[in-house]
Amino acid sequence: MQKNIIKLAKQLKKSIGKHYKLIGKQVPADIYYEAQRESDEAVSLAKYLIQHLADRHQATVFAHAVGMSGYIYMMR
Repeated sequence: MQKNIIKLAKQLKKSIGKHYKLIGKQVPADIYYEAQRESDEAVSLAKYLIQHLADRHQATVFAHAVGMSGYIYMMR
């Protein structure tokens, strides 16, 4: 179970903040907004999972793996 949580976290981490890398580059606005939408969805899903995972240990492991370790302390 924990391996699956970490695997999911790594996949979400790739999308989180993806649009920031496009700032200052010559990319069309629609590409930037698509990357921003993906990032927002990944953050939203990560927050949901941190709040609703079966136990606190799994939530903590997931939060650290996804790069949102401070969020776990704001929720509970």
